Amino acid sequence: MKKWLFSIVMVINCVFLFSEEHIIFRGNCLIYNDYYERLQNQEYQIKYDDKENVFYFYSSFFGIKTWIYLNRNNFTKMRTIFDKYFEWEDTAIKNKVTVNRDIPDSRITQSVSWTSGTYWYSSNRLSFAFKLFSQSETRHQLIMSFSQVTSNYIDYQMDNLYFDKNQVRALYNTISDTNITKELDTIKKKKGSADSLFN
Repeated sequence: MKKWLFSIVMVINCVFLFSEEHIIFRGNCLIYNDYYERLQNQEYQIKYDDKENVFYFYSSFFGIKTWIYLNRNNFTKMRTIFDKYFEWEDTAIKNKVTVNRDIPDSRITQSVSWTSGTYWYSSNRLSFAFKLFSQSETRHQLIMSFSQVTSNYIDYQMDNLYFDKNQVRALYNTISDTNITKELDTIKKKKGSADSLFN
């Protein structure tokens, strides 16, 4: 059993070692810092792996690097979820109310890989979901929360991510089918130009 788990980790390690990841988008969100008891800015990235033909939601929080696998169907569902957030946020603003409510049908299940130091882990049972959360009557955030996963007897759960409206809008625009197609075409052209130098 241990040999089997070790083999899986080594395969994942090699995939990331030899794959080429392209950064499609650098975004910002917020995470809660328990020590300072406040939200703090945090960067994340949307990446594309042209060898594996897969997208990642990549983050590096507190020394742990995480790759959440995503596909274009996931992006389509996320945009539908974000549309509901925009609708609810607008309603909350107009009615001057505060809300703490899960967005219906917002759970997505995907694979995840993460590394802490030199150790690699993976799971195909990560799920994440979204909710509307009001900091005040004028500030209504989208929260992205994650399930706990286990790999090689190690439990891992990402901290909640908080997005203000402008941050949601930036991600919404990035993962549109039109923009993704444009980004992949750009990657393909750049790679073709580089390859042509070594004919």
